[in-house]
Amino acid sequence: MSFPPHLNRPPMGIPALPPGIPPPQFPGFPPPVPPGTPMIPVPMSIMAPAPTKCGLVLSWKRVQGASGKLQAFGFCEYKEPESTLRALRLLHDLQIGEKKLLVKVDAKTKAQLDEWKAKKKASNGNTRPETVTPDDEEA
Repeated sequence: MSFPPHLNRPPMGIPALPPGIPPPQFPGFPPPVPPGTPMIPVPMSIMAPAPTKCGLVLSWKRVQGASGKLQAFGFCEYKEPESTLRALRLLHDLQIGEKKLLVKVDAKTKAQLDEWKAKKKASNGNTRPETVTPDDEEA
């Protein structure tokens, strides 16, 4: 397209949907963001994808300070305990820009994860002695 655009030609782009028709939903993609939602600027250096998906996220909350400024930490809740363990193993110490990501769980969640691992181990008939893995470390 040459610039400036021709004066008698309507601007090109994606046509809007008629009123009353909801936007399409695509599996695996988040729902559309409502108009007027503020965008958080993110430097391109930290937009590299994580090495692998950890699991289905039920909620993600980034902490906002008293001044309204977004803080450098947040809380993530996964659907499955296995996803939480995977996030601890894969995302902890992941280099993002100039910083490393810190991923850890609180004492209550750690107890729940330990209980889940013990049940899974018992259901698999695993009788090996307990070994320490990166999942077991208190980050």
